[in-house]
Amino acid sequence: MFRRVQQQEPILSSSIMTRRLITERPETDVAQAIHNLLHHGISGMPVIDGIGKYLGVFSEKCCLRVLQRVSHLLGSPEDREPVAGQFMQGDVIALTPEHDVYDAIRILLSQNISGAPVVARNKEFLGIFSEKTSMSVLINGAMYGLPTTTVGHFLNADRGRLIDEQTTLLEVARIFYETPYRRLAVMRGNRVVGQISRRDVLRSSRILQAILQHQLATIEAKPDDDELHDVIRGHSELPSTSVSAVMDQHAKTVNEETDLLSIAGIFLSTPYRRLPVLRGDKIVGQISRRDVLRAAMQMVEPEEVSASQVLYLSAIRSREESSVV
Repeated sequence: MFRRVQQQEPILSSSIMTRRLITERPETDVAQAIHNLLHHGISGMPVIDGIGKYLGVFSEKCCLRVLQRVSHLLGSPEDREPVAGQFMQGDVIALTPEHDVYDAIRILLSQNISGAPVVARNKEFLGIFSEKTSMSVLINGAMYGLPTTTVGHFLNADRGRLIDEQTTLLEVARIFYETPYRRLAVMRGNRVVGQISRRDVLRSSRILQAILQHQLATIEAKPDDDELHDVIRGHSELPSTSVSAVMDQHAKTVNEETDLLSIAGIFLSTPYRRLPVLRGDKIVGQISRRDVLRAAMQMVEPEEVSASQVLYLSAIRSREESSVV
């Protein structure tokens, strides 16, 4: 079965960008900025000054950088730290290797997710089918009219994104900070029992804050302890909590004339999920990976898919199986 390509003029960023933006100010406190990300359900916000000049991007990665730096300086009592089994998502959208790759992409788009685990019939983990892989498939399909195939040919079997139910919150935050992963599969043996996203870590940042407050209380209770006194002196090294101190000032940007293929190339070669669209030094829009996927999908004229190829949504485990209350 082949997908036919619709011939059309080059697609420019101005035609697919989002113009209504949620922005942040550089003086905003990081805690408030994290709240804003979670409230709006987004992974990043352009930062602008009082006259609308673009300054950078505040993203989930910036939040993780703050958490890593603070936790490194103050430490964390492991017996108080939550573990993956306590804050993971137990209901997961899963794919099988036999699923049609184009329909898998439609699932990612319709469910607003950046990737899904690929599992065997016995629910054994095989790999991940990601938004980034989807982009490569779609761009090649749209440009060259390549035949459709199955998810099994494109899954990423990297086991570095696997954790178990006892992995601590700070360890999960460290993995997200040091890697481009956006989701980690939580394993029990060879089976997936849950999933954790960067957003789940940020939602749990209240717990991290409680951990740090507990550690500070411990320090204050033992002022004669030399080791703790060193930490007290180190408090001056704690990072500023303003957005300006942690935002990404070197994030990739594009202009209104950048074409779809160039945008896709940036997304495929960098960890960025969103690109600010600039006109001079002012931001006029933003393009996400999902915007590129939708545009590329429209370039491909889909053929009918047989019932055996239609994707299904599969909860990895029932709520009754969950060990989390």
